[in-house]
Amino acid sequence: MSVAGRIKAANKPGPPEHSVLLRVASTGAVAVGVAACAAEGELSFLVASVSIVALVAGNLFSYRRRSRPLPWLKVVLAVVALLAFWRFFFAISGTRGVTNLGAVEGPLAVLFTWIQVTHSFDVPSRRDIAFSLAGSVTLMAVAAAQALDMTFGAYVVAWAACALVGLGSMWGSMSGAGRPRARTLIAGGATLLVVALLCIVLLPAPSVSSRLVFPSAIGGDVSIASPAGLEGTAQGATLPVHAGSDGGRVGVGGYLGFAGPLDTAVRGTLGNQVVFRVRADRPTFWLAETFDEWDGQSWTEVAPKGKPEWHQISGGSPFDLGPEAGAGAGAQDIQTFYLVQPGPNLVFHAESTDQVWFPARGIFVDRDGNIRSDTSMGSGSIYTVVSSVVTPTPAALADATGHTLDPVDQARFTELPHPYPRVAALARRIPLGAALRLSLFGKSYRMTAQRAYELGLVDELTDADSLAALADEMARQLLQNSPEAMAVTKQVLWSSLEMGYRQAAEHAWGLIRMHWQHPDFVEGPKAFAERRPPRWSTD
Repeated sequence: MSVAGRIKAANKPGPPEHSVLLRVASTGAVAVGVAACAAEGELSFLVASVSIVALVAGNLFSYRRRSRPLPWLKVVLAVVALLAFWRFFFAISGTRGVTNLGAVEGPLAVLFTWIQVTHSFDVPSRRDIAFSLAGSVTLMAVAAAQALDMTFGAYVVAWAACALVGLGSMWGSMSGAGRPRARTLIAGGATLLVVALLCIVLLPAPSVSSRLVFPSAIGGDVSIASPAGLEGTAQGATLPVHAGSDGGRVGVGGYLGFAGPLDTAVRGTLGNQVVFRVRADRPTFWLAETFDEWDGQSWTEVAPKGKPEWHQISGGSPFDLGPEAGAGAGAQDIQTFYLVQPGPNLVFHAESTDQVWFPARGIFVDRDGNIRSDTSMGSGSIYTVVSSVVTPTPAALADATGHTLDPVDQARFTELPHPYPRVAALARRIPLGAALRLSLFGKSYRMTAQRAYELGLVDELTDADSLAALADEMARQLLQNSPEAMAVTKQVLWSSLEMGYRQAAEHAWGLIRMHWQHPDFVEGPKAFAERRPPRWSTD
């Protein structure tokens, strides 16, 4: 027999099935499976409702055409089935991070439902009905995978009743005995119940894995040169860490605040760029760095004498921190961080860290519980942190007693801030006589604009009618300059107000050298040589 002949023989309809009870039982089993998937969230209510109606309509159509099936219908249904599989694989390929069957249960439920609905329009014979009855098992299995309570048992009982009636009707149709007797069905159901109870009693209960696996991955990682060193981004381990972003308006590299010291003289411009996304159990504050020493301009972290600033935890992921990182008793908070942009090697976390899932050789932890990895983190990096978050109640806060701080901690946590550089600079510009007059006369004295100009407190005088024109002219002049160059210039000037000459010169030179890497540093001379207006970078 040729291949075409074999295909034709395999698809030849069997003898028509006239048992209405068998069709009703089969349709009921599939409908219960669809409803169970909807109850467990695998199908939407709309999809489940439409599918059940289509199942009933398809089986009615098949019953009416059981003796005269349409030859071309199989081709149409085969095309529809292929579309169902195409949609399934398209949905799976569009889901990132699929590593287990649980992640595809929803698409599987849709696929199985689609196949059952399609098949219901062409079930003229007993074998076709048997396929539908057997296929309902897959729908119940998908729903069972998400079942969390005993309410799913109602669907199991309903499905088992339909299946039992269907199997009895199928045996009666095959043997010519007609409909199954009620006594036979009751005996079969009792036997099934006994077998199920024996399985529950004798078989060991399924145990949930005591070890959860949280997502973690590294993208574009570069090893850190010094242990526990702070890395600005994953563009290169030699990139220095300074406040600001070399792609933003500040233009000095790194991320604002993510540096050894926190320089409060730097004023960056915040943007709307998404740096990372977080999935967490509850809203809370995340920690990255802590500081305890203030010098009037910058915050730094100073390690106690005789104690190491950082200690390494090795052994591979997951890293158990325990009490060494200040882990406390509280509600568990699982946070998973997804980096969208290259970031520093700081591991963000909630209050007290118990465990870190990070794909690296080791991590570093300091006395305050701050965590750093031994590699930089590029775009696409993922890490998970399990923390203990304590949320005190109002009653607990009201009953809390005070704690006595030793002199060292008291000096550490109650240190007053130093005057800000801009305030100090303004105070130095006012002569003693003018300062005394402002202070002693109070509201009785108002300094005139002319006097302020003479003292050097203002740099320009104009009348009210010319103010807007003068401001527009000054703005047009500023717009001709490089935004990045002006930002660096302001940082140099403001940060040097409380520095000595040599320190200010070294600080300024460092900022200028970093500006050499900016496109505007090349664009300025190039535009001058080509006798055209410069096209400054807008990043």
